[in-house]
Amino acid sequence: MGNNAETQEGVKKPTQNEIIDGSINKLRDNTFKVYFYCPPMNGPSGGIGVLLRAAQNLSDNGFDVTLVYEPRHDQRASYEASTKAKKQVDIFDRFNPKWIDFDISKIKILPLGDKEISFNDGTTQKCIPLSVNPEDFLIIPEGFPDVMKKTTQVSCKRIVFAQSWFYVLNAMQPGEKWQHF
Repeated sequence: MGNNAETQEGVKKPTQNEIIDGSINKLRDNTFKVYFYCPPMNGPSGGIGVLLRAAQNLSDNGFDVTLVYEPRHDQRASYEASTKAKKQVDIFDRFNPKWIDFDISKIKILPLGDKEISFNDGTTQKCIPLSVNPEDFLIIPEGFPDVMKKTTQVSCKRIVFAQSWFYVLNAMQPGEKWQHF
């Protein structure tokens, strides 16, 4: 099989040059995505506020921005629902930063995962797996080397949004180096 290889379905598989050209065109045409990993803190936080403001600024300037987060398990609501249903029920806290003083309603906020989950506000939502392309960007706040570890093999560019070097170093384990990420 050469550059014109076909898959079993008979569809032509793109060559490496076609994939690269497609990514370059998406960058040039502003049709790439910017994902912000956001800790699901529903209480006021200056650092989260700065992160959300950056996402809003990019969105306001025409970029396709999505906030992604790992849903936080609501222990109390899960216990109450499990007791009522007489079986294990998992309830999660929806990320809803209503404490900010600017509008992010145009930005998608999506939980990461692989199933539909129930929230403590009575709603359900299908979680999404993080699916990125080479031309996309993933913005990660400085205190999350675990997210850097989990995303070492993703095809997009990862950018650490460091508001303070202290949090970058403080979150790493003894013996870890920034170069590991």
